[in-house]
Amino acid sequence: YVVEESVGVVSVLVSVLYGELDGNATFRVMTVNGTAVGYPTLASGDYQSVEMELVFGPSKTQHTVNISVNDDSLLELNETFVLELSLATNVTIYPNFTTVTIVDNEGLTIGFDQVQYAVSEQSGSVEVSVSVLDGEIPSGISVEVT
Repeated sequence: YVVEESVGVVSVLVSVLYGELDGNATFRVMTVNGTAVGYPTLASGDYQSVEMELVFGPSKTQHTVNISVNDDSLLELNETFVLELSLATNVTIYPNFTTVTIVDNEGLTIGFDQVQYAVSEQSGSVEVSVSVLDGEIPSGISVEVT
């Protein structure tokens, strides 16, 4: 799954792929942090973490797991988390995970502090300033001007 950060909610479909169920089958579904970090409250992280039990039966062969995504204002690389299936009863799980990629939607605009610089030939150099005009530079990212 690949979603824009502004999606609000990503819906992941979990289905019985092969065979028929005679009775109920249960398993646990939970999110696992990758480069994206989930918290119980959406405002604290990149997505709202999920942990629940799903029950499948002869008439219930699909479930949709909804995961809220936080549209923050940070300039970031695209981030990922995993939705994992485990603790199965009466069913075999394969594959037991899917990866969700959150595509960042912030931009960064940088520009020169001045449109024009004047310097004499004898000075040998000129200092030119560049500033962030829109957006935030997260820690660990630098901008090099050559």
